[in-house]
Amino acid sequence: MDNLKELIAPKTFNKVSHAAVVIWILIGVIFLGIFADAENGESRYDFRCGVAKSENIDLVRGKCFELYEKQYNRHALPTYGFVIMNFFLIGTVCAIYSRIASPTVDQLSLSACNGDLERQSPDHEKAGRKLFIAYCCQLFIRIVLGVLFMVLQTQVLYPLDFPSSFSCYPTSGENQPRNSTGVMQNSAYECHNQRAAKKSSWMRAVLVVNGIFLFGILMETVYLFLRAWKENSFMKNSNFLKAHLKPSHGNSQNTLQEFIENTKKIIKDETNQPPQLRSPFSSTPGEGRPAKHLTLDQIYTKLVVVPDRAEYDFSGDRWEKLAVYARSGEKNITPRGLEDIINNEDRKVLIVGRPGIGKTLCCSKILRDWAFNKVFLKTPDAKIHFDATFLIKFRAFNAATDLSLRELLTLSEHSPSDHMDDKVWNYILENPQRVLLIFDGIDEFKHNSKIRKENFKPQFRNRVDEKMPLHGLYEKLATGKLLNGAAVLTTTRPTALSCIERLSFDKVFEILGFSSEQVEEYVTKFAEGGQVCGRNIMATRSAVT
Repeated sequence: MDNLKELIAPKTFNKVSHAAVVIWILIGVIFLGIFADAENGESRYDFRCGVAKSENIDLVRGKCFELYEKQYNRHALPTYGFVIMNFFLIGTVCAIYSRIASPTVDQLSLSACNGDLERQSPDHEKAGRKLFIAYCCQLFIRIVLGVLFMVLQTQVLYPLDFPSSFSCYPTSGENQPRNSTGVMQNSAYECHNQRAAKKSSWMRAVLVVNGIFLFGILMETVYLFLRAWKENSFMKNSNFLKAHLKPSHGNSQNTLQEFIENTKKIIKDETNQPPQLRSPFSSTPGEGRPAKHLTLDQIYTKLVVVPDRAEYDFSGDRWEKLAVYARSGEKNITPRGLEDIINNEDRKVLIVGRPGIGKTLCCSKILRDWAFNKVFLKTPDAKIHFDATFLIKFRAFNAATDLSLRELLTLSEHSPSDHMDDKVWNYILENPQRVLLIFDGIDEFKHNSKIRKENFKPQFRNRVDEKMPLHGLYEKLATGKLLNGAAVLTTTRPTALSCIERLSFDKVFEILGFSSEQVEEYVTKFAEGGQVCGRNIMATRSAVT
C-alpha cells in the first residue's frame, strides 16, 4: 500500500476520488486473478461434444473448441489481457497525473501552512490554473478510455454472453472426422462449454464496474465545470486546492511530532546498550558470577575534544609517548558541550580521531542526548535547535546502489519506518536548518576517494529527487548544494582527510582520548561501582609509571 500511495498520491486527488482510484486498482487486481485462472484452466476438456464413437472424441472436441474460440473471440485477445488494458491503463493515467501535480500541490500546501497567499498576475493566469487543467485532463482521459473499453468489450472483442451450447460443423481440413468407410462426416455436433456461464457473469461484472466508475467520473467532471463557470476564481491553483482537493494541513504537525517521538524512542532503545560496551569478562551460564553489561549512560565518559588538529611531540619513552595525546589537549580550549561544537555559526563540522578513540560512540551519545531532550532544545537561549536527526554510517552503504536523498534518510540508523511520510519529507525540505545529519566513519567508505572527484567535477545534478551514489549525496549535503542550512557532522580517521580536503568545514575538532582524571573516572565506572577496585587499578598504573 505504501508503494501505491507513492504512485497515486492522496494529496493530488479529492478524498473520494482517491478512494475510488485505489478501489479501481484493487478491483482490477482481483479481476486479473479471476480471468487469468479461468483462461489458464479453460481447455478443450471443459468443452464437451456429442460424438458417436469414442475414437473421434478428442479430434472433434479439439476442432470444435477452436471454432468456438474463433467465433466468440475473433481477435484472439484473452480476457485477462483485456482486464490488464482496461484497469491498469486507466490507473497509469492517474499515476502520471499524480506525478505531474505533486510538485504544485507541495508548493501550494507549504505556502498555505506558512500563511502565504498565491498571487497570480494576468500574465501568469495559465500557470495559475495548471492544477485545475491537469485534474480535468486526467478526468477527461479516463472518461474516454472508459467509454472506449466498454465499446470494445461489447461491440468488438467479445459477445454480450458466451453461450454454453454450440453447434459445431467441422467441415474443412484434413483432420476432419470420417466415418468407418472413410467418407467425411457433414453432420453437426452439439457441444457444451462448462465455463461459459461463469465467464459471461464475470465479463458482465467488468462492464458494470466500468459503468459505475464512468458515471462517477462524469459527475465529478460536470460538477467541476459548473463550479468553474459560476466562479472563475475556482480554477486558480490555490482555490482549487483548497476547495476541491482539500488537503489536511491540520494533521501535518501531528504527523511530524509522531515521527520525532518515534525516532527518539528507537534511539533510546537501540543506543541504550551498544554491543561494544558489553563486558569482556563472561563465564559459562550457571557457573560463576554472571557478567554485568553496562549501559551507555553508565559508562560514557567525556572525551578530550580540541578545536582544529592537535600538535604532538612523540619524544621520550613509551609511557611519555602514550601521554602525548592528553597533554596536547592542555594547550587547547576544550568545548564545554555539544552546542559549542554545533551551533548556528558552525553548522558544517568535522571530527577527527584515531581508530577506536570513540568517534562512533560519540555520535551515539549525541543522538541519545537529543532523544532525551538534553541538547538542541527549542529554547530562547538555545544556540541551535533540531527537530530531526539522522545518523548515516558510511560502512553500511559500501554495497549500496544509487539512491535519492529521501531514500538515504529512510535507510539511516534508527529510522522509525521504511517509508518517510510526505508531510515529514516536505518539512525537512522547507526547514533544513532544523535537521542534523551525522555521517560516521568516512574512512570506512570504500568509495571515499570519489567525494573529491565529485566536488572538483560534479557528475550529478543538485536535485533532491535525483538518485546518485552516496559519495555524491554526501558531497552535496556537506557543501550545502542539497538541504542548504542543514547541520552536517562528519567523523573520520586522520588517514582519510585527503578525501575531503576540498570540502569547507566551519569547524574542525579532534578527539584526543582521555585525560588522567577521565581515565580514572572510566576505570571506576568499568569496575561496576567498585571504587576500591578502580583505585587499585589506578594505583598500579601510577606505580608502573
